[in-house]
Amino acid sequence: MKLYKIINNISKFFSLRFFHAGLPVSYYIFNKIFNKKIINKKIENKNLQEFNKNGFVKLNINFKPEVDFIKKNIEFVNPDGKRQSYKINENIREQFKGMLLNKLKPLIGDLQDYYNSNIVVSNVLAWRTNYAEEFEAKNNMLYANHYHNDGYLVTYFKLFINLMDVDENDGPLHIVYKNKTKEFFKHANYRDQRNYNDIENNNLIYKNTGKEGESFLFSSPECMHKAGVPKKHRDIMEVVFIANTDANLKSEDINIFEKNENFVISTTKPYTLIKVFKTLLNHFNYKKNLST
Repeated sequence: MKLYKIINNISKFFSLRFFHAGLPVSYYIFNKIFNKKIINKKIENKNLQEFNKNGFVKLNINFKPEVDFIKKNIEFVNPDGKRQSYKINENIREQFKGMLLNKLKPLIGDLQDYYNSNIVVSNVLAWRTNYAEEFEAKNNMLYANHYHNDGYLVTYFKLFINLMDVDENDGPLHIVYKNKTKEFFKHANYRDQRNYNDIENNNLIYKNTGKEGESFLFSSPECMHKAGVPKKHRDIMEVVFIANTDANLKSEDINIFEKNENFVISTTKPYTLIKVFKTLLNHFNYKKNLST
């Protein structure tokens, strides 16, 4: 195992114990400073005010026309499995990209004001999660179905779009209110992804049920979350956003149907303490330049 992975695992252990976050300590500190010094808490957008408070928000943006279009133009990459990835047909990708970015344009503008950063869509994915027996789901990581934080800086966040109507039987996303994380750890006796008690508590946990085309914005590094296990299946699309400091970079310039791992890692998953510090400094400088 590489040295940075060993250090990262030790750091996450301390972060879980002392800060109730499944992140390296350096990421936790970055996120705290970013939230206090970079984030614009006076944003007028009501959705983003709720996003700031809870770490997530059901948006008033409906993607039903885009969902109807894309469902006619996707197919499974893997024909079976607990998680089946969808592939978007290449001949309609640019058309769908235009539809999606046009619908997201007002939100991206508000997100730029909120994060005091440049905001781009880094990638778009779609998949299906399938039914699993209770014992299998409890004892295996089938499709992120155990509570966890995504291991990124707070500048990484997601939009989920329902590709079908989702109720509690369809294995909706379970997400812990950001400001109630400590309570969740206590009630669930949370130690790590494989060591906690499953609890049902609507005051601590929100389930992202909703109609086809509805959208849900959430900060996956800040909020403990997991995929629910469906009675049959659940279809979902994920749009990943990156708050970055390259003012010239636009979503239109990115092939959003690729993983773009180099870009995502370089901006939101720094491997050394020095890189974490440099990333934070870049955001401070970006915000300073916005006001000059």
